[in-house]
Amino acid sequence: MSTHAGDSGHSHVHVSPVRLYVAVWVALMVLTAITVGVAQVDFGALNVVVAMAVATVKASLVVLFFMHLKYDKPFHAVAFGIGIVFFGIFLGLQLLDVGTRTDPEPARNFAVIPTPTPWVAPAHGGAAAEHSAAPAGEKKEAPAAEHSPAPAAGEKKEAPAASPAAKTAEHK
Repeated sequence: MSTHAGDSGHSHVHVSPVRLYVAVWVALMVLTAITVGVAQVDFGALNVVVAMAVATVKASLVVLFFMHLKYDKPFHAVAFGIGIVFFGIFLGLQLLDVGTRTDPEPARNFAVIPTPTPWVAPAHGGAAAEHSAAPAGEKKEAPAAEHSPAPAAGEKKEAPAASPAAKTAEHK
């Protein structure tokens, strides 16, 4: 058997009594019941804080006894404590940010655009049909193509192309 440099041959084994594990398990079950009870009560803005406090106590019991942090080197306990403190700081900052928000979907104050009146093609029936096609007081415009087929469902109708005279007027 080989020996490692610096290994004194001593190992630190801590055997906890069964009653300690049973007591921790009972405490975890009570804290789980408290978690369920807390979920049924409305604490307002403190709902998350209370739930996280109970969860932190449960996690601490698991780490201390089932993972044997209580019997480990003090440095490891300090590292765990620092981790809990920073987690609390980050969670607190997040809760401060979320607490200042009133509506997750803010109202959009866009100007209301009126829906245009659809143009109705005149029926093939003479002068009387032409007058019924456009509402009173509006100018009647001619369509780009007299006999263009209607677009199918879900298909977009393209705008008519501008005449060459209109294009040269736009460039000037």
